Amino acid sequence: MIVDLAADYIDLGSTLEEKQNYLNVLCVAWNIAILPESLRKEALDEFSANYKMQNPNDTDENVVNIQKDIQLLIDEKIRMFPENLSYIEFSEIKIKNDGYAIRVASRPLYNNNLDSPDQETYSISTLH
Repeated sequence: MIVDLAADYIDLGSTLEEKQNYLNVLCVAWNIAILPESLRKEALDEFSANYKMQNPNDTDENVVNIQKDIQLLIDEKIRMFPENLSYIEFSEIKIKNDGYAIRVASRPLYNNNLDSPDQETYSISTLH
């Protein structure tokens, strides 16, 4: 689903590090998109504030562009995968042959297993 959602976005990066940064932004957008609608703006604002603190030399224009990217990715995730409420815990991108592979670890946002409510289920996917 990650590749379906944003392969073109990730391809904007020309280096592996840049592709990982784009993947990270995508994962932030995905995780905000699975929140209730009433919490999404606050989550995006919180991300932006944290981003500014961790990247004080970044331009205001770039911060605004990242916010726009995240909002577009949120909207696209909701449009394409409205029923998927898996939270992305980890993601990485690696060079593989003549392309790259994306590895994602996710878990359901809500555990509906009443037999063991504290147990977390993780899903790890590798995409080529």
